[in-house]
Amino acid sequence: MNIDEKALVLISVGGCSHIKRHSDIIKALPLIIEKYSSTVYLHLGKGDVLCEEEELAMELGVNENIRFLGNQNDVRKFLIASDIYLMPSKYEGISITTIEAMACKIPAILYDVPGLRDFNKETETAILIEEDVKVLAKQVILLHGDKTKQYQIIRNATQNVNMFYNMKKNASDIFYLYH
Repeated sequence: MNIDEKALVLISVGGCSHIKRHSDIIKALPLIIEKYSSTVYLHLGKGDVLCEEEELAMELGVNENIRFLGNQNDVRKFLIASDIYLMPSKYEGISITTIEAMACKIPAILYDVPGLRDFNKETETAILIEEDVKVLAKQVILLHGDKTKQYQIIRNATQNVNMFYNMKKNASDIFYLYH
């Protein structure tokens, strides 16, 4: 993907809407870039507010740090190229991309909202934060600098995905439930 090995690579995946709030990530970027100048944000998705997000990136001078990649069929290759997965949504149902990020061993920072806080029911599988751009930037910086915390989150998230979202196990459980 032609990304510097030393770059901090952030990723979000989802339709561009006011509910997904990719704009919060874009607003956090100047603060993150102060600490990690080679930050790259992989922005996957299209939607109603994509043009607004691109304009915001230009206004804040972070457009060179963002790759607006649109909708992708093979999200996994982008996830495994990333260091931190971000989900600043207002709310979620079951966030499949969060599950995919966790399965790819990418630590996640999520807004503490309905649907996303559910990932931490059993144990800390992600960092849940208040809905605030400055807090988002601060947590990205802290997590990137804390390999022990990254390892704990990845370990817990992987166990959670294997326990609750394993397709083979779940299909078998459903089969036995109906038979």
